[in-house]
Amino acid sequence: MSLKMSRTMFAVVLIATFTVGALLSYLWVVGYYASLELKSPEKPAISIEDFIVSPEDPTFFNIRILNPSFSPNKVEVMGISILTEDRLIHEVTTTSPEIPSEGYVLEVGASETFKCSWNWAKYTGQSITVIVLVKNGSGGTLSVMLPLVEIKIISLKFDPENGRHFNVTLENSDKSAAGVDLVNIKVIVDNLSNNVETSPKLPARLEPANSISFLCEWSWVDHQNKTIKIVAETSQG
Repeated sequence: MSLKMSRTMFAVVLIATFTVGALLSYLWVVGYYASLELKSPEKPAISIEDFIVSPEDPTFFNIRILNPSFSPNKVEVMGISILTEDRLIHEVTTTSPEIPSEGYVLEVGASETFKCSWNWAKYTGQSITVIVLVKNGSGGTLSVMLPLVEIKIISLKFDPENGRHFNVTLENSDKSAAGVDLVNIKVIVDNLSNNVETSPKLPARLEPANSISFLCEWSWVDHQNKTIKIVAETSQG
């Protein structure tokens, strides 16, 4: 009889333990979700999405700015800036649609795609951070890698028997994301810039993993023992 009572009491205690444990687990879960509900944002928080650039045209980029559905109210976009690897901040002064001085309003759940005029040709292949400033809220940032377009001078030859021209060969890297249109070659010496006539004539298309050679008409014999700089310009910047 005593053994049966002990087993019965043990079963009751075990059931009670499970019941209390389940109740505590339920209360903990309820408390967890309640704590999450208390962490809803008090100020508008935007999201930056869909960063798009064209390797063929480095004069602009597109971004989409979203005011999420969980945002407590509308947001006013005040401006867009770019942080480059050289730690410079570049303000985007022209966008489409335009951002007025009082801010561009995005209602809760709304988004807008902005075309931002900023020439990123000098930062090709580098990482940049897009910064969106908002009024009375949390702005947003997005770090992206710009496409690489790399043009190099791989050969430069001066003919000792002819001081009126030189030969230069340009190469578009096989890692480049796009071709370029060469529009001008110039020589800089003594702080003076000299555009040169070329053969073949410019403009000329240079695709990735390709090279092209030019005969450049310029009298270099008058500038012997001086440092000169050869610059190849493209329509892409």
